Amino acid sequence: MTKDAFKERGKAFEARYFSKLSEEKAKALKNKLQKEHDLEELQNQTGITDTDLLGRLLDHGITAAEITSLTLFPIAYVAWADGKLDAKEKEAIAKACHDFGITKNSATMELMQSWLDHPTDEELFELWTQWMQALLEHMEPDDAKGFGINIKNKTLSVAKASRSFLGLGAAISHTEQEVLNKVQKVLQI
Repeated sequence: MTKDAFKERGKAFEARYFSKLSEEKAKALKNKLQKEHDLEELQNQTGITDTDLLGRLLDHGITAAEITSLTLFPIAYVAWADGKLDAKEKEAIAKACHDFGITKNSATMELMQSWLDHPTDEELFELWTQWMQALLEHMEPDDAKGFGINIKNKTLSVAKASRSFLGLGAAISHTEQEVLNKVQKVLQI
């Protein structure tokens, strides 16, 4: 290999390296700008200015388009309370989502479906708790109470959906009741 050919290969490698580096920087900048845009959308839609909370929502894939799912997170949380999700609970969840105005093929329903595909966790419940506290602070007391009762009733209907054979036995399991108590405490009802 001649010195010129070697030099040309070095220049080509250098050009590819810096091109790739520039692409990575451009991608990082694009991601940063998108997150800032998504954060602003969440702030505008919710009226909440806590950027740490809104940033954590975005980190969990919850944008302004999916924020309604987070509001209804307790229905998935209570369904998984006993470690399994059955067909009756899925039906109750679908009804609760429909009643709340969530359409079948929406981004909101896709996020809810992701919570139904895998057990929910305490980290997401904590995020929901912080979200609810911030949301309820922006409501008039009567509105907050009505909103809380609506969420509690939807959660209760899911908890009651999975009863033992022929409807005999406890209407709500012990673990589901614990979840309901946690939800009610957050909703302050």
